[in-house]
Amino acid sequence: MEIRNLKKAQMQDVRFYLILGLGMLLFVNCSAQRNISGTFKRIDPTISGKGLGVEYKFAADGGFEQITNQHLGAREYARGRYTIKSDTLTLRYVPYHKDSTNIAIERTKIQSPPIFREDVSSFIAKVKVIGEEGQPLKGANLLLRDSDNQPLMAFVSDDKGNFPSLNIQNRLFHKIIISSLGHQEVEILTEPYFGHASSIEVRMKSTDTIFKEDDKVIHYLLTKMDQDNIQMIKLPNGEDIVLKKV
Repeated sequence: MEIRNLKKAQMQDVRFYLILGLGMLLFVNCSAQRNISGTFKRIDPTISGKGLGVEYKFAADGGFEQITNQHLGAREYARGRYTIKSDTLTLRYVPYHKDSTNIAIERTKIQSPPIFREDVSSFIAKVKVIGEEGQPLKGANLLLRDSDNQPLMAFVSDDKGNFPSLNIQNRLFHKIIISSLGHQEVEILTEPYFGHASSIEVRMKSTDTIFKEDDKVIHYLLTKMDQDNIQMIKLPNGEDIVLKKV
């Protein structure tokens, strides 16, 4: 009877320690990975400008976006995934393939009389240019160039962002260059449009907006983290970084 009671007590002890160990394991796992949520700005005493500096937007699902506010209103975007294990914050950057230079095209085949040869088909197009927010860009330039990049003809957009209609009969006109102050230049090759009547809308990207295509991993040693403040050391160079929630 005493042996049976002893075994029963031993089994109870085993169950207790198993439950305790499982609880500790769950606690460690929960503590090992934590999430940050909200927008934090880096506190940098070397930067006096209010609108300058670096911001981090952390999402609870593990995604982040880094926004670098530069002089003259320029903004640089980077993004990726973050993890927190123990006392280490890891940022894994992924390419930010966000390009707001879009070309929307509608084409219809030109019905030419049979007496016209296909190699002298026309390039007919209505071209409109808009900004990142969809607003018409007045005063943008449209330049037609040949295959040697020599300028042939030039046009300017009106207050609705429209250029004069193009009716090109010669493949000497190799490409269209559209430019506007403060925006990235757009190049369109004409070859695919010969034999069609096209409606082309170009959405131009500001030169003040840069989307980084980084593919890198950065580690930080966390020294303090709460809802409003993050203090950490960049590894391996030991740079002190302080982030404050905004």
